[in-house]
Amino acid sequence: PTELITRTPRVPENRIASYGLHHYDLCAFVNIMILNVVQIIIALSLSLCILLQHRTSGLTATFGGGGATFVQRRGAEKFIFVATIWLSVFFFGFSVLQWYITF
Repeated sequence: PTELITRTPRVPENRIASYGLHHYDLCAFVNIMILNVVQIIIALSLSLCILLQHRTSGLTATFGGGGATFVQRRGAEKFIFVATIWLSVFFFGFSVLQWYITF
């Protein structure tokens, strides 16, 4: 009985361990949060690039109307087109990466 009274309580080395969170869990949580923020930024940028693109012919060219010809993209239009492609590739990649990390 005297042994219980004289022993000092064990103090955790850091506060993270006192709440039951390990360093690995905290790092994984931060990494997932960073992935979420990056994926949201990419999604918003991708939506903006899609909305900024100029629509030349639409669905009428599919059924023979409109008579659209091939148009060379130049300047900002080409930049937005290429950015849309790259943002869609990054969005897909980050989605697969996030799926892989969470499971």
